[in-house]
Amino acid sequence: MDKVIAVAGIILGAALLGSVAAWLMGHPAGQEVGATGHRRARRYGLATYVMVGLVAAGSVPLLLSLVRSDLVAGIFDAEWGAIYENLVILFGLGLVASYSSRFFVESSSRRIMDDVDVMRTQLKEAQATNRALAEYVDDRAAEPRSEAKGAAAKKQAEAHKKAANDLSEAQQLFVQSLGYEDQAILKALTVRDYRTAAGIAADLEMPRFKVTEKLDDMVEAGLAKAVESPVTHGLRYAIQPIGWGALAHAHKAEPVASLI
Repeated sequence: MDKVIAVAGIILGAALLGSVAAWLMGHPAGQEVGATGHRRARRYGLATYVMVGLVAAGSVPLLLSLVRSDLVAGIFDAEWGAIYENLVILFGLGLVASYSSRFFVESSSRRIMDDVDVMRTQLKEAQATNRALAEYVDDRAAEPRSEAKGAAAKKQAEAHKKAANDLSEAQQLFVQSLGYEDQAILKALTVRDYRTAAGIAADLEMPRFKVTEKLDDMVEAGLAKAVESPVTHGLRYAIQPIGWGALAHAHKAEPVASLI
């Protein structure tokens, strides 16, 4: 508690001395005081300097922590006989901060906001990484798709063929526009009962955002279905009969340009 009082007293003393010195530099001695209103303005100006100086000197420990300095921590962790040098340095920093209080407060505020922006960016990146990792684990938890055999395989093939024949004009155009990457993503959906964008992106070594965009287009066209994962609450994707039909007839599809 004694050290807390000592640190607070040093910061207060530095703030008062530095702010008064700054005020005197802006109001040299020998100037005529003038009218009563002018005297009040001078007193108000002094009070403003003192308040801003207190804010500047009081923010010195915060700035020290932002630059990873152990000056303040060293004061509280060491014995009295070993902290006098740190106390003198703290007084000097507080004096400089209060003397140049306006510049110090503005620069400190910018530094704090820059650090906050960096931390916010790092947090978003960490959240995105964790989300992608969770989706990847969720993807690998799905059962590999079992191959249908015998009558089941025949029935499945007929359903896929019927779905391919019943495509709307818009769906036919979409299927015909499927490129190499689209077909690769569609084939990746057939590997497991359901897939996530992160899992497919890892398998195909494609950007996750690009895989997500293409999957969303396939869902809109009816080639795939998106459902919410009970694990990550993200989206899982499963291929639909139209998607199977698109794969089966992909080699027969003509480019969209030939239809124009």
